[in-house]
Amino acid sequence: MGADTKSSDAVAAFKKRLTHNPTVTAQKVDSATKERFPGILIGNDRGIHLVIGGFNQDCFGVGERIILRMALGSELVGFTCNVLAKTDTPLMYVVDFPDDFETIQLRKSGRVQAFFPAEISFRKESPDAHILVTRILDISAGGCCFRSKTQIPAKSEVKISFTLPGDRQIQSVNAIVIVSEVVGKVFNNRATFSREGTNIPIVQEITKWVNESMSYA
Repeated sequence: MGADTKSSDAVAAFKKRLTHNPTVTAQKVDSATKERFPGILIGNDRGIHLVIGGFNQDCFGVGERIILRMALGSELVGFTCNVLAKTDTPLMYVVDFPDDFETIQLRKSGRVQAFFPAEISFRKESPDAHILVTRILDISAGGCCFRSKTQIPAKSEVKISFTLPGDRQIQSVNAIVIVSEVVGKVFNNRATFSREGTNIPIVQEITKWVNESMSYA
């Protein structure tokens, strides 16, 4: 009885925190690739259903079981749920509200799952810089992950420009791509931040933000 009451209280507290539209990642439970699809929480129907959308492709079918994760303050909340319905225009999914969920303290994990805009500047085969408009998928004090339709060769030097959620200052940090893996029709690129020269103050600001685990919604 005590455990059930504790779980019920946690779910009730979780409902009250859904007063904004946090970004989410959704993943199929039965999937060999474990690909995570970024989207946004659109609505909360009185703690009975959740509505998610903002996906760049049709990811799930009705009846499919998915893992949904979202950052709320300094916690990453994750739970499994069922896709109950979907609409095509606009593309949205209705899922059932969780009976239980897991939380991870972002302050302890050191890596914040994210979904905020960024620009990537790099030189390909010509002296002119290529600019990619993308989104940061996760970020830590040491580096970040972002997606692109173009493969960026490993060891490429890039400049990543973005505004940390909760801040108004654009950060431009030099980094080196360490891996660029194909996932479906796009590439997941992981880059490590340079810790030399003018990069040091910027990396310190990123480290502070990660450690404080500010909301990126």
